[in-house]
Amino acid sequence: MNRSPQRSARATALTVLRQYTAHRGDAAELLGPLLGTTDRSGQATDLVYGVIRNAVLLDRLLTGCADVRKNNVKPAVWTILRLGVFELVFAPKTAAYAIVNEAVNLASAVSSHKSGGFVNAVLRNVQRKIADRDGDANTASPTHTVPRPDGRACVFVEEVLPDPANFPEEYLHYAWSLPQWLVHRWSAEYGQETAAEICRASNRHPSVYAWPNTQHISAEALAETLTAEGVNCRLWAERGAVQLCKPGAVNSLDAFKNGLFYIQDPTAEALASFLDLQPGQTLVDVCAAPGGKTIALALRLKDTGCILASDSSAERLARVDENTHRLNLSCVRSVSADKLAAYVQTLDRVDAVILDVPCSNTGVLARRVEARRRLERGLEKAVLQLQQSLLETAFTLLKPGAKLVYSTCSILPEENEQQIQCYLEKHPEFTLINQKKTLPSIEKTGFFDHDGGFLALLAGPSS
Repeated sequence: MNRSPQRSARATALTVLRQYTAHRGDAAELLGPLLGTTDRSGQATDLVYGVIRNAVLLDRLLTGCADVRKNNVKPAVWTILRLGVFELVFAPKTAAYAIVNEAVNLASAVSSHKSGGFVNAVLRNVQRKIADRDGDANTASPTHTVPRPDGRACVFVEEVLPDPANFPEEYLHYAWSLPQWLVHRWSAEYGQETAAEICRASNRHPSVYAWPNTQHISAEALAETLTAEGVNCRLWAERGAVQLCKPGAVNSLDAFKNGLFYIQDPTAEALASFLDLQPGQTLVDVCAAPGGKTIALALRLKDTGCILASDSSAERLARVDENTHRLNLSCVRSVSADKLAAYVQTLDRVDAVILDVPCSNTGVLARRVEARRRLERGLEKAVLQLQQSLLETAFTLLKPGAKLVYSTCSILPEENEQQIQCYLEKHPEFTLINQKKTLPSIEKTGFFDHDGGFLALLAGPSS
């Protein structure tokens, strides 16, 4: 049988980036079918998300170091230039000549030989402006240095970024390619130092955490099982999780197929412990897809009682079924959104309603890299209105004595504390028991990295 030739990682990334649409956030959808056509799927993935994550910075470097303007260059060629500059700055282990040569070949193939020569000249100009592709971010001048979340940096021979001492918000905007309004909000809310840490954490390569199916295996045994399968991992005993250091294709692991674990960020997993759950309770999970939080809740209940899992998307709700079936959890019942209210009416009691609402994703920008592009024009009012609407939907599902958990993966007050305050003003019979905001963080000595998010626990009247 003849096999189709393997595409290079860069050619694969270029194909995705040329079709990618920021407002749709469709990079994963476009990339998935192409990963099987390259023998360097990891590199292709890094290139796609690296260019999306750092687009603002890459465009600044092209304009400043090579004196080229985006409007004067064909879109496909500009994308190739972004790919080349991204690798020169963020992939120091890859030889510069290899980066430039393939960029030239790609430009010649998709445009013309003249475009190939243009790409060669531009990338050579950028390369000449680089003093050290793998320098120390703490010792070089910040105006000459493009920092990386790991503490290393690409050091230039001239200024490429604003002076953080005089223009701190502008510096963070360009250094981490984050919307300037968002940087300003974080600076005003948390101070310059914390805002800088949030920006850095929002550009980290987020860890992958495996949580054991505690109905069948402990975290310690899961770490041993994964190690036996050749997975580089380490136990996080305090949280009962396993960090996958080089996860690869997680869904191809026998331990995954056998339902021994599920994947979730620690901040998202914390929702299950926010409630004082007892076996046998009945929960309603309004926005359950894709099912990570539902699984965590089911395991806290020791697979007893009942969780009604619902979602506005039937396709996404099917993923909840797929994930809970894989872990062999019997207490979860999926209910379509249009039938949920009627189903809840048949229940004698509801102990808690879980509401994990759609949001800006400002706490998970490292994991959902496309969200920053959608946020460039600000936070859409429609998102806030949807959250308010879902809170009112949750209100209709509550029974006497039930609690309400409101959750987002945002760190903006208008999606969190302000929404809860507005809800309490409309429903004074409710009491705020607890609320918690978690800021995204890089991995530090003694601490694991994690996303940001918000949780609020409210109690309704007992009768």
